[in-house]
Amino acid sequence: YGLRCHRAIITICRLIGIKDMYAKVSGSVNMLNLTRGLFLGLAHQETHQQLADKKGLHVVEFREECGPLPIVVASPQGALRKDPEPEAEVPDVKLDWEDVKAMQGMKRSVWSGLKRSHT
Repeated sequence: YGLRCHRAIITICRLIGIKDMYAKVSGSVNMLNLTRGLFLGLAHQETHQQLADKKGLHVVEFREECGPLPIVVASPQGALRKDPEPEAEVPDVKLDWEDVKAMQGMKRSVWSGLKRSHT
């Protein structure tokens, strides 16, 4: 997909041979901080084996040339977990926008008390 990130990160990735990467910069775009953050992130990446051991599940990879069959990249060293990875539970709550605005003190417009002067 290419390099989709800040120009400083693109330059560093080209120098070290990374071809596909997406990174979003939040906060300061100071070049020194970006460089430090990139190298800290690269140094603290987990390997497939570390991820499998931490989660207790097999890490698999899907490739086009293999069709729908997964390739096992890493297996956990300890016991294999039986239950799948839990998905984030999103509560099904219907929010009334008027109630939300009233709770935040935004029920009335900030311009409602403004009087227009006739010129």
